[in-house]
Amino acid sequence: MALTPGTRIGSYEIVGPLGAGGMGEVYRARDARLGRDAAIKILPNAFLDDADRVARFEREARTLASLNHPNIAQIYGMEEKALVMELVEGEDLSDVLARGAVPLDEALRIARQIASALEAAHELGIVHRDLKPANVKVRADGTVKVLDFGLATPGGSSDASGSIANSPTMTSPAATAFGMIIGTAAYMSPEQARGKVVDKRADVWAFGVVLYEMLSGRRAYPGSEVSDVLASVLKDTLPLDVVPATTPAPIRRLLRRCLEKDRADRLDSMATARLEIADALSAGKDEATTSATVLSPNRGRTVLVAAAAVVAASAITGIVVWQARAPEPLRTVSFELAPPPGQRVQINVNQPDLAISHDGRHIAYGHGDGGSTILLRSLDQFGDTPLTGLGAQPRSPFFSFDDKWLGYYAGVANGSGGRLMKLPVDGGSPLEIAQIASNLRGATWGRDGSIIFGMGLQDTGLLQVSAAGGQPEVLTKPDTAAGELDHLWPTRMPDGKHVVFAVSRRPTEGVAALAMDIAVVDLATRKWRVIKAGASYPRFVATGHLLYANAQGVFAAPFDPVACEFRGEAVRVIEGAAYKAATGAADFDVSDAGSLVYVAGAALSTKSLAWVDDRGVVTPMAAPPHVYETAILSPDRNRIAVLISDGGVGAIWVFDLTRGTFTRVSPPGGGALSPAWSADGRSIYYRYVGPTVSDRGVYRMSADGAGAPQPVLNSKPNETFNPTSATPDGQTLIVTRVEGRTFEVLAVNLNGTPEPKRLVSDGNWSLDGKVSPDGRWLAYTVRSEVGAEVFMRPYPNVNGERVQVSTNGGLTPVWAPNSRAIYYSGYARTGMWRVDVGANGQLGKPVLILAPDASIAQALDIATGGDRLIRIQPVIDDGRTNQLRVVLNWFEVLKQKMAGK
Repeated sequence: MALTPGTRIGSYEIVGPLGAGGMGEVYRARDARLGRDAAIKILPNAFLDDADRVARFEREARTLASLNHPNIAQIYGMEEKALVMELVEGEDLSDVLARGAVPLDEALRIARQIASALEAAHELGIVHRDLKPANVKVRADGTVKVLDFGLATPGGSSDASGSIANSPTMTSPAATAFGMIIGTAAYMSPEQARGKVVDKRADVWAFGVVLYEMLSGRRAYPGSEVSDVLASVLKDTLPLDVVPATTPAPIRRLLRRCLEKDRADRLDSMATARLEIADALSAGKDEATTSATVLSPNRGRTVLVAAAAVVAASAITGIVVWQARAPEPLRTVSFELAPPPGQRVQINVNQPDLAISHDGRHIAYGHGDGGSTILLRSLDQFGDTPLTGLGAQPRSPFFSFDDKWLGYYAGVANGSGGRLMKLPVDGGSPLEIAQIASNLRGATWGRDGSIIFGMGLQDTGLLQVSAAGGQPEVLTKPDTAAGELDHLWPTRMPDGKHVVFAVSRRPTEGVAALAMDIAVVDLATRKWRVIKAGASYPRFVATGHLLYANAQGVFAAPFDPVACEFRGEAVRVIEGAAYKAATGAADFDVSDAGSLVYVAGAALSTKSLAWVDDRGVVTPMAAPPHVYETAILSPDRNRIAVLISDGGVGAIWVFDLTRGTFTRVSPPGGGALSPAWSADGRSIYYRYVGPTVSDRGVYRMSADGAGAPQPVLNSKPNETFNPTSATPDGQTLIVTRVEGRTFEVLAVNLNGTPEPKRLVSDGNWSLDGKVSPDGRWLAYTVRSEVGAEVFMRPYPNVNGERVQVSTNGGLTPVWAPNSRAIYYSGYARTGMWRVDVGANGQLGKPVLILAPDASIAQALDIATGGDRLIRIQPVIDDGRTNQLRVVLNWFEVLKQKMAGK
């Protein structure tokens, strides 16, 4: 019974009919829930009444739903008696053929895409078995989509009856009235016509018939009755004299091999067909032959005789005239992309620094430490396009599912006041999606228009927000009772119903790095389960493998994206890609088309310490390279407290500038952050991240590493305290309190009950409080919706007049030892600045003392007199870490590695 517009099937509303065939009627429908159009095929009762066939079909539909291939129309699912599929606009190839022969180049481009679709399906064990022009859509942009894969049968099987009548479109004799059976029979392989077991070589035959018809402009096996068509398939040989004379010889050979009636002699790989067509498109028409040839039973013998004669002549003359060769496998192409002169690939200890579009055309990557900007490289063009106006320190790029948008994060390094942003890839202005409370920890942009992402704040889990903008909603919350810290690095599965992500856990005793697992969440129930221990940064690729990373490299394993289960052993497939142990991120990405991009170097975050003066002259220190995060001078200016994250978890050490020695201060077994010296230089305060909530808070440790840490201030759930400075009298510790999106500067009494007292909370985003060495002033940072500025207030009477120190954006103020100047970092890395402070608090004009330099990670403290600043700079091996490495056709490498080659 025909459906009328407005009829509801599940969440879909029928819009109108699209067509009908032996396997049911097809309608255009609108998904009211996701707001997208789809094609719905109402399956006939004869199909649905066969329980075995329905079960087999549903199994294959699940597999095909996982096959995210650009030339296969995707299956969305089943609704009642209907199959829901991707709606593909454009005309059928049968309509194209109705106008006559297709020009050679166009025919080969269409054929190559069909071959690619069949190759991908065959690798999953799927045989189409009903390939024909009516099941091939050609969009206006030339993209080809093969339809009705879901009505095929599993590879290597036949219908229970072995009858032709069980062909997907041959459901009843009455169908001959519509020409449907004739159309299907004309593309059946000989073994299929005989009702024998069918495998992927049946698709190879049908492909050859379709290619023949495109080139010749005529039906391969015409006939008015099914019996006539099938008889012709079984006995007739197609003449090649009707194929254009300009057809390259390899394409003629390909046709012959596809149309061998004995499938033992037939081409057995669509990959070979795709490669031959690709070579022909590249070579043009140089190999075209003008001889008209007919495929006949004796042709093979004639060719062999002629070949033998030529080889014999070659042996006599010593000249090789020709050599028979098997088609070569798809070649991989590897190369490096260097950033613009004087620039560096972004090196970030916590976030990934690159992304490749799904179609493989664009690579987005950061340059300059901390996110100076993002560069967009189009692989079909020379040079990079710097993306401008992105906001503060843009980083962590990712593409929308249709590659029309580039998503990214913009915000200062500490994550306060950050924004999730998007930018049109083809040009336009950035748009804000949402404000988020911390640095981005992975994002995945779905077909439903939502973005699922993680954040740098622990206990937040995964969040979801509309790409059109809005307030993020919580998707998952870490199970703290099970030791979970956070949920990071999400990647969607092709069915749109599951997201695979990484789970971070507290490190075990004696182990520095965070424990990382991979889990999957069902978006409908929002329940998740761990599926792989000791792994992070999952990425599903179109070959049906899940890639993941750890400190040993990048691995791949066969993966069922519907059941979300591994189906085989893992193999290391990328060596040397940068892995960020602090968060489990990795610097690699793979397009749906099989292009790999990565940054080499497992220790990209390694840095060194140096002095830099106000003329920009750099003087290296004797400190060895480490993953330095913070460096603070002691009150006597002879030691530096440094935060080092070599193993992925922060630890505090003291570097003695006179002796050149390192002493660890914070004990193993937990993370340490935000060091601050006591006034007498004997102790260091720091934020401790213990294995349980009750362990977290501010601790004090002897600067020589002796003794045990002493608790100073405990944190409540979802609350953190970061020490920033101690007052000169040693009575008070200044801390930044963070709760959600609120940042406040507080004072903690060190000689009594350590109850924090709020000092300032300007706009709820006040942080980085530093009391001057003479104890008279408090300098601090105030974040806003548009940036940050440095302010100063009297101390301890902070209710006095507030004065703005910076005038064009500023962060992280540091006092000169004599209290007569404030140094600060320019907002969005605009250099280092100094503002002189008079005896009564009068402020001079900001003076640029160090020009912007993207290679400076941080300039964090001031030596005596303000003549030198500490510089933390990346250790760069220009031969390894300053290039993006790109591998085209990397799926061929993946296949070989998975096969143990």
